[in-house]
Amino acid sequence: MRVTVPFPLSLSDVAEFMSLAAPGLTSDQWDEWCRKRQGWLRLEKGEPLRMTIEEAKRLYEELHRDLTRMHLPRELTERRGPEGNPLLHEPERNPFANVLVKLNKLQLQFHWTARKEKKGSTRGFSFGEERWLIQSWPWTDDKRQAFYFVLGEALRNGSIATLKVCAWLECRKYYVAKDPRQDFCATECRYRFNNLRKAQGGKFREYREARRKQDIIKATRLIKKELSFMNVLSYQQVQKVKVETGLPRKVIDELVKKCHLVRVS
Repeated sequence: MRVTVPFPLSLSDVAEFMSLAAPGLTSDQWDEWCRKRQGWLRLEKGEPLRMTIEEAKRLYEELHRDLTRMHLPRELTERRGPEGNPLLHEPERNPFANVLVKLNKLQLQFHWTARKEKKGSTRGFSFGEERWLIQSWPWTDDKRQAFYFVLGEALRNGSIATLKVCAWLECRKYYVAKDPRQDFCATECRYRFNNLRKAQGGKFREYREARRKQDIIKATRLIKKELSFMNVLSYQQVQKVKVETGLPRKVIDELVKKCHLVRVS
């Protein structure tokens, strides 16, 4: 039975599949995802074609190896031995070599359709007084070939550069970046990564100490500003200092004593 891959199958679908089929995938998670997708691979007659969880895991492992090879650090691919020879053979230094070898082995037939577009549409091209959209997608017996076809199209049009793995080590989720400079799948992962790096470099401690000194200076200035002619601070005045500086009540009480004031509770 031949399998037709609907045209909407895109690089985002590959990223979504890779994120889901990562190690730790359970049968319930996979079944739920397949139900939501309503069969993103279909048979000739249009019935949804299910991929088993075992097939999904094997496909993930193969795609992950090839995609990881694309993202090897440049210093590794260009490293040379004592005699100046590259440590990696020339085909291995090509980040796309593994995928290209498999693409050249694909045996795909394409199904072509022509559809007349509605008036005002910007898709397709004008032909006489009408507008037509020509589409094609592969027909294959192998679900694996369908995914590699999408990678091949991404290589051809350059969008493969947007398929990335989140730089946050506790995430490592595949995603399609909106900006080539984007290294994280979400803002939360970027914050976690940067916070960890700052904490390891001791910058957090320095920042907290500097911020505390500034808060103490501000609190002292506010305390003196709230002085009454009897050198007395009310409970409401102390609370106002606490709210504006964020300092604990105990610290504010110590500052009041240093200013030789009396706090009225």
